[in-house]
Formats: sequence, structure tokens, C-alpha cells
Amino acid sequence: MVLEKIPTFSEVQTWANNNFVDAPLGRISWVNANLSWEVASFGKVDNWNENTEYSSSASITGRPRRLELSIHKEYGDAYRIISDVLTTHDSLGAFRITFKDVSCTEIYGDRLMGVGIREINTGSFIKQSTGGDAAIAYYIDSDYDYFSTTTSNDGTAEMISDIDWGSNHDITIEWDGIDAKLLIDGVLQSSLSHSESADYRPSIEIARRGPGGDGEFDTIKVGEVIVEAL
Repeated sequence: MVLEKIPTFSEVQTWANNNFVDAPLGRISWVNANLSWEVASFGKVDNWNENTEYSSSASITGRPRRLELSIHKEYGDAYRIISDVLTTHDSLGAFRITFKDVSCTEIYGDRLMGVGIREINTGSFIKQSTGGDAAIAYYIDSDYDYFSTTTSNDGTAEMISDIDWGSNHDITIEWDGIDAKLLIDGVLQSSLSHSESADYRPSIEIARRGPGGDGEFDTIKVGEVIVEAL
């Protein structure tokens, strides 16, 4: 009878490190994040909720799946898809949030589209010029593109170069608790001071402020939302 040597704990640990180095936790987490949207309907998506009514809808479409928010041109108010996950400097330190592979229909009339982080799932559009729900956002109206910050008593917006929505784009917001930056496809577009602490959450929004245009629906689609430490 041949007795095999029982490996020590140290030997087992060394073997594990050598054989599982190609599947680090970060990569597994990334795969899980991708798969979290690979479901049949919006109601099955974890940690995302809709604030819609009338002829507006939140859905999960395409392959690979994408979040979609759509509203009819005849209806107003602000509609959004918002995450339950808090995305705050207080918890994360300096971070960036990227809305990847974003597409949107052309914005007509007095209508708005925006993505960013905001305080709560109520109230008006993510950009509020006179103050309201704390927020940091990229948004577009029928004429221009903007980077904006909102505090409880004030709002600031800076016009940026128009984005060509004939193709999809990555929209990134970086925030270190003092200054917020907007990057489009990795290129810095604007920087604004912002230090208001709040329970921020990722949000995708459309609002109507007047008559619609040629298209029956305004639609925005997002491929992924990724949060990373700076």
C-alpha cells in the first residue's frame, strides 16, 4: 500500500494562488454586473426602479440588454429610471460613475434628457436652476448640452460642446467631494465645484416642458452603469 503525503495548508494555498490567478474577484464581479441586466423584463432587474406614468415606460431591451426610458411627446413632467444603490462620496470616497453606450433620440421642442446622480426619486428634473434635490448631471435640451450641479438652494449649469447623438457615447461623472467633472468618451468637458452631502443615486431621466416635435417618443437607452474608485 502506498501512502500519499497530505499537503500542508501552506502548500494548498500556494497551489490555489497559482491556479486561480486568471479569475480574480474583480473580473467575477464585472461578469455578475453584466449578467444582472440579462433578464426578460424591467421588473426583474435588481436595484432599479421606475418613476413613470401616462404614456411613458421603463423597459429592458436588446441583446445584450439595455435599460430604456421612453415618453410620449404629448405628456409632460419628469420621468426617470433610478437605482436604489447609494452612490455617495461619504461612502465611496472619490469615485467615477459611467453611463456606458448611451443613445438617445433627437431632442425636440422644450424637452430635456439627462443622466447623473441625484438625491431622491421625487421632484423635478435632475437639473434645477434655483435649487432643490441635490444632483450632479449631464443634460441636453433642444438647443445645447450642459453639465450641471444642484444644491438645496442653488443650481449651476455650464454649456459644453454639443454631442453628436448619431452614435452612442460613454458619459462619465467624477467627484472627489469638492469638484465634479464631466467626461464624454473619456474626454474632459467641464468641471464645477460641488460639495453638498446627500444620498445620491444613479438616475436616467426625460422631462417635457412644452410641445413635442416630429418623433412620437423621446427615448434614452443605457448599456451599463459602472461605479469605480478614483
